[in-house]
Amino acid sequence: MQGRLTADIEALLSETGEAAVYAPLAIGHHVDHQLVRDVALALQARVRRTLFYEDFPYVWWEIRERSDEPSPQQPAPRPAVLPPGDWKPALQAVDVEPKIAAIACYTSQIPDLFGDEAAMADAVREYAWAVGGDHAAERFWKLVSSL
Repeated sequence: MQGRLTADIEALLSETGEAAVYAPLAIGHHVDHQLVRDVALALQARVRRTLFYEDFPYVWWEIRERSDEPSPQQPAPRPAVLPPGDWKPALQAVDVEPKIAAIACYTSQIPDLFGDEAAMADAVREYAWAVGGDHAAERFWKLVSSL
């Protein structure tokens, strides 16, 4: 399946020209996220702007387990599950409200993952500020060189 998906995306890229690919790091170990991550890794030679995002809420749970309260002086640590290689982080300032609204659409998952919608919104805000330090941000990762 990975080979076919990679070929299909390469065909689309040849039609559209320069593009950016954003893929999950698969921190939550979901099979579909792992497949997309592996396809994006395979496309890196073809697509200069291939960035990997930290799967929320799994990355937030990991950060909370591994560190004291993140702060501007002690930002959120690097995820433990980055695939092998030399990874470079990039921060992007964000407005978290659209992300909160999008996550709220997953109504069946909110109770199991967060308890309720208010707790989810708080977690999104806490994570974004932990990553950005003095502002809300998303952290993306670029594989600079593989091992």
